[in-house]
Amino acid sequence: MEKGTAHYKLRHVKALLLAGKMEMTFAAYSHPR
Repeated sequence: MEKGTAHYKLRHVKALLLAGKMEMTFAAYSHPR
């Protein structure tokens, strides 16, 4: 696999994880139990 492609995929996965974490945090704040 190309180094550039691997780096891009890693960044993409990190971005998805960060977005998911922020989304869950936002949901927890907007819908307190």
